[in-house]
Amino acid sequence: MHRAFVDDHRLAAAGSWVQLPERVAFRFARVLRLQAGDPIELFDAEGRAARGTFQPPDRIVDVVVAAVDDGLSPLVIVQALTKTDKLELVTSKATELGAARLVLWSAGRSLVKLGDERAEKRVLRLQRVAADAARQCGRARPLHVEGPLSTTAVVEMLGAFVDDGGLAVTGIVDADHTLSAVCSQERARLEHGFAIVIGPEGGVAPDEEDAFVAAGARGVRFSRFVLRTETAALAALAIVQAVLGEA
Repeated sequence: MHRAFVDDHRLAAAGSWVQLPERVAFRFARVLRLQAGDPIELFDAEGRAARGTFQPPDRIVDVVVAAVDDGLSPLVIVQALTKTDKLELVTSKATELGAARLVLWSAGRSLVKLGDERAEKRVLRLQRVAADAARQCGRARPLHVEGPLSTTAVVEMLGAFVDDGGLAVTGIVDADHTLSAVCSQERARLEHGFAIVIGPEGGVAPDEEDAFVAAGARGVRFSRFVLRTETAALAALAIVQAVLGEA
């Protein structure tokens, strides 16, 4: 079944048919060359899915709307700003690996710095990447991209996350404990929610590490080797999914 993401609230008011957004109608009719009666599905950021059949040139008919969910613990990545291609890779693969949120972070050692206008454009671009990845992998909804946040804001977010019962960790190369060991020991917290801080290429600065740990995050290492910033989040998500029994 061919799927498409809709970035508005049209599914909330769906009747027996729904008008397709222009870009979706173009893809179904001109790119995929779907015929009348072919099954299609629309999904949105609120977890709604509408299944029906394609009616060229721009409608889905015989619509059935249902609320769907991925059924995973809230998995949050706090990713230090880096080059666009690396952020797009993290966004796409994190969607496939079940992350719920990607929070961009202006780390002290981040070489990339974004003003307000550039930051907004970057977030919108990454949100489109997430929507496309969700369409391809069958996710009920794409992960939500936000930020960039300052270190102070990230510390506050982590503190609230831990206070709410979730497990927060930050990568530290020479940490005593591995991520897999901490996840196994803190299984109850892990099931409530998981947040991980991924530093830039230069690593998390010592003062940032101290602030995150003081907020309740556990310092962990992902591997015996040093991972690149775009690899670390994906390796961590794979470990978490395995501990949760999802992989």
